[in-house]
Amino acid sequence: MPGNSPVNAVGKLVVRAITTLELLIAFKAIGLVDDLHATERRVCAALLDHYNRKTGQCDPSLGTIATLLNLDRRTIIRSIQSVVRKGYFFKDRHGGKFHRNSYEPNWNKFQAVESAWCLSRQRRAEQKLSPSRCVSRHRDGDAGVTQTCSSNLTFETFTEPVTPLTPDVSETAQTSDTAKIELVFKALAKRMRNNDYATLIGGISVLEVHPRKIVLEAPSAYVRSKLLGWYNNDLTDCFRAYFPNVELDIRVRQ
Repeated sequence: MPGNSPVNAVGKLVVRAITTLELLIAFKAIGLVDDLHATERRVCAALLDHYNRKTGQCDPSLGTIATLLNLDRRTIIRSIQSVVRKGYFFKDRHGGKFHRNSYEPNWNKFQAVESAWCLSRQRRAEQKLSPSRCVSRHRDGDAGVTQTCSSNLTFETFTEPVTPLTPDVSETAQTSDTAKIELVFKALAKRMRNNDYATLIGGISVLEVHPRKIVLEAPSAYVRSKLLGWYNNDLTDCFRAYFPNVELDIRVRQ
């Protein structure tokens, strides 16, 4: 079958086990892209639902998909041809059981869509509110409230200076960089979901520690984009709690 699966030295297809996270990302990508119409999205979802993550088998008959989606068989044929042409699936003609067509999701394309979405969210989060549109202080007699928008600056939302929650300075100064890194990862484990922590932080390596910069190495561009997107604030807060004013440089492992 063509696509993402590797082939060994004797030319035999080696099926790579697909994780639950990769499958969820594929479903997410189908909902995010703008070049699929409603029927094509439903057909993509049906094909993904028939994909066996352990064996790589995905060969539902056209009749099965048509019945499940309550659509005409010819509509299914046209939709499959379209999603294959657009690169979301690979098709192996008569490669499945009983000489049915076999399909393989293009996992790389789905991850690229999701990574682009994360980067877009990151850029949106980095946009600061214009000072001219913000009230610099609370009105007289108004009670202080907790700011829930991560992009607002603290001096724009509180009447008094806000002291960040950081460890005791004297205790931090006496702690080695290695011990501080361990404390950072423990703090991240408390903030992140278990699955995300194992997937994203588990493969991270610390390359360099400088007074103003810490260099991290991510196992893939996908992991880097997730950290810079969904968990950028958590990552920065946890590191700066033990390394004040430090900047993070996340690189991709070569």
